Amino acid sequence: MELWQARAYRELEAFLEATARVSGTGAVPQVAAARQVLSRMRRAEELRLDRADPAQVPLLYFGAMLRGDGAALEDLSAAGAATGPGVQREFTRGLRGALGGELVSLSRLVVLDGLLANLKAEVEPGGPPWRVHLTTPDLAPDAWGKQPRGVDAWMVLVKEKGLPRVLSFAVTPAELGLLALRLVQEGDLPGARRVLGWAKGTKATRPGSMFALLLPSVEQGGREELLRASAALGAFSGDPARVLPTLLEARASATGAARHQLSLVALAALGLGRPLDARAGPLAQEVAAEDPEALKEATMLKLQVALSAGRLPEARAVAADLEARWPGVQALRLRSEVEASAGEYASALALTGKLLAGTEVSGSDLNSAAWLQLYLQDPPGAAALELGERAVKETQGKSYPVLHTLATAQAFAGRPGEAMATLQRAVQLRGGSVESSDWLVIGRVAEAYGLPEEARAAYQRVEAPRGPPGDSSWELARRRLAVLDAAAKGR
Repeated sequence: MELWQARAYRELEAFLEATARVSGTGAVPQVAAARQVLSRMRRAEELRLDRADPAQVPLLYFGAMLRGDGAALEDLSAAGAATGPGVQREFTRGLRGALGGELVSLSRLVVLDGLLANLKAEVEPGGPPWRVHLTTPDLAPDAWGKQPRGVDAWMVLVKEKGLPRVLSFAVTPAELGLLALRLVQEGDLPGARRVLGWAKGTKATRPGSMFALLLPSVEQGGREELLRASAALGAFSGDPARVLPTLLEARASATGAARHQLSLVALAALGLGRPLDARAGPLAQEVAAEDPEALKEATMLKLQVALSAGRLPEARAVAADLEARWPGVQALRLRSEVEASAGEYASALALTGKLLAGTEVSGSDLNSAAWLQLYLQDPPGAAALELGERAVKETQGKSYPVLHTLATAQAFAGRPGEAMATLQRAVQLRGGSVESSDWLVIGRVAEAYGLPEEARAAYQRVEAPRGPPGDSSWELARRRLAVLDAAAKGR
């Protein structure tokens, strides 16, 4: 352990080689791979990194992150940067496997040494902005034979104040759209064309797509065309409000097919915002009146506006209109959602039942049916558990809402151990933090273990929804609090 603390990698490599020779483990893949990793490692402070070189900025960035140097991170990050420790965390996990897993407690400096020695940063020609491909070799199998994959990620850098700075690890079409929009607004049209060129070839920009119609040629597009296409791509990011002013302004001056496409994407962006943007209702009315081809999208946005505002009679009328004009599974799903929001759980479940009897059953349909059962029967019957398990299988255990539903059904059915195991899987999918709806499961588990006060405290941490309580976790928590109150009065 002293050698690790001293970061004496050459000595560690020699020690491992001698040990392997004596024990006869030199040919074991894990040992050979660990020796290979150690042979590349040296102390980070021995490296001479150039702050002005885009290929070396990622190394400086990870170094600042691992040292906890906030001032350096701020200097290396662009304004409005959307970055995170995902690449470093992924590498750290693999490095532990390569160097002995749980047998080695790696300090941050050891991880930094390993990362800088193994991380390869390749900058695409041209720029700014720059796109950097980050890779590391595959590392050694762990003790269970699982092969940790090397890092394979992208980073986007921009030039600010004369130096390259990290903007984002995400290189999705939506993120590229936001970056291109920023560059157009700053007057950097060549930079915007370069970024939009990165997006070419993705599903969002294929021939015939909204993007292709708004920007037939990335190379020849003028400022207005670049602005429209960038905003349209960025509309599907996690922050659609950033592009709405541009979308609405571009739509006001557009005509024909371009106006229609901008109407559609503006409606979609307004519908993605939470809480809904105040402009959603008026725009839906305007588009519905002037653009028959966008009528369905406008009507769906009107439904969202009515639900968000708690105007349930209006929402029911709009849902009925949707089903009359465009019958099918989507209309059935929307009607079920409206009925559930209104607290009409039996009616909502009946509509979901029609979906389950059809040929286009989704994991979301199964999940909705399982969730609705919880409002009609406490403790729930076998159907809720069966539907929840089917939904998890259908979504391959990769959906937080689906896992949360199954955990809730298990907790309400008096299976606390299974409920907590399922909840743990759900929370891990979301990054490991317990949030409002999770406390519903924790409260019901506490009840199962005979801890009413702990259950009460958990239920009180479930937050009320902004819209109608309907089929929310808060409504179920409120019901359980009423049961606890009645039990306390009876004692």
